[in-house]
Amino acid sequence: MELIVVPLLTAFGATGAASAATALGTSGLFTALGGLGSVVSGVTSIFGGMQQQSMYQMQAQQAQMQAKQSQLKFFSDELKYRQQGVAVLDRTLATAATIAARAGAGSIDPFSGSAGALTTYAYGKGFGEFNFAQESAEMTRLQGEIALAGGAIQAGLYQMSGDQAVMAGYARGASNIFGGLYQASQIGGPSLLGPSNLSQYPVADVPLPLYRPAGI
Repeated sequence: MELIVVPLLTAFGATGAASAATALGTSGLFTALGGLGSVVSGVTSIFGGMQQQSMYQMQAQQAQMQAKQSQLKFFSDELKYRQQGVAVLDRTLATAATIAARAGAGSIDPFSGSAGALTTYAYGKGFGEFNFAQESAEMTRLQGEIALAGGAIQAGLYQMSGDQAVMAGYARGASNIFGGLYQASQIGGPSLLGPSNLSQYPVADVPLPLYRPAGI
């Protein structure tokens, strides 16, 4: 029996040791690959957050530029309204001067009678149009300021979103990197598969049979 059992134990010990070593090596490789993947994922998360922040910053700049362009347009419209108001005053004064000249040529008092009434009407009409042009210019100016303020608010929201994106990227990246480094640090530690050599297993206390079967 010893001639059969000893070679079997020897062969099993060599095969078991090889299998255990292979399993341990495979486990270490998977652990290393997993740790490396976590580190790479962490770095990717950080760069992804930074790219998102850059994108939000570009959108913030675009919002500010659009707001300034809108303000310039409203400012141009404001100038047009004010120019219209000045032109109305010029026409009003020209009309009043024409009425006075014709009244004086006809020896009529330009400040009384029909001449005075025409002058009063001309001034009333002219100043009404002038005031309307001034109000339109003021409303346009306020619209320009509102557009600029809205652009600043939108830009601030984009910048805030960018800051949140980069912070989230750093948080995810740090978590993945530290997790990967911790996983890599476990390589070479105690194996969960047990001893890799059969000689390290405790000897089993198996009682021998009292009678040996015939032929053995």
